[in-house]
Amino acid sequence: YGSTTRTKKVHIVGNSVGGHLAVFLAAKRPDLIQSVVLLNATPVWGLNLPGWSGRLPAPWLPKRIGRYLFDQIRDLGTIEQYLQAAYHNQQAFDPPLMQHIRNCTEGTGGHAAFASILWSPPITVSEECGRKFYDALTELKCDVLLLFGREDPWCTVAFAKRMLEQLELRNNNHNNDDNIHRFVQCSNVGHCPNHEAPTATAHILKHWLQSERRRRRRQ
Repeated sequence: YGSTTRTKKVHIVGNSVGGHLAVFLAAKRPDLIQSVVLLNATPVWGLNLPGWSGRLPAPWLPKRIGRYLFDQIRDLGTIEQYLQAAYHNQQAFDPPLMQHIRNCTEGTGGHAAFASILWSPPITVSEECGRKFYDALTELKCDVLLLFGREDPWCTVAFAKRMLEQLELRNNNHNNDDNIHRFVQCSNVGHCPNHEAPTATAHILKHWLQSERRRRRRQ
């Protein structure tokens, strides 16, 4: 991206782990990011298990453990249990979706990548400062929208409120009123607003992008 588009910044939207990664991308490359939208972002990722840094290729033992656990998790019965727990709107998933998720795991190397996730340490803004997710929020130099499904059993609204606190610190510590942040809750929605309530999510995102465009024009 950076080598082909140098004049325009982009808006990035991330759900769950995608939101986690979006925060660090925006913190590391503020020159690329116009705004960040976090859909039930998880604040924690990477278990940092001992004995391996998580860099591929995987050693023999982590590879064997990763293969076993990966096969358990990608079982259709396990996928169904996961979706039943994650989705408040149970009508938003069906057997074709479960099979599609399963199909995404059929390629080679998935078990090694899964092992890498288990063993890798949490991502940081940089190796020097070691800042983690909530600290990275205070480093963002862009507008942020938190869009959370209220019935998410994992990434709850309490997490969103803590993220808001960190974003407030960002503005207070840097004496910066140029960047804004907003928080929107969606009722009767769980972990995946973009899939459980696509029309409502699209409406909110459209309003956010239009507001961003108008605000930037006035600056």
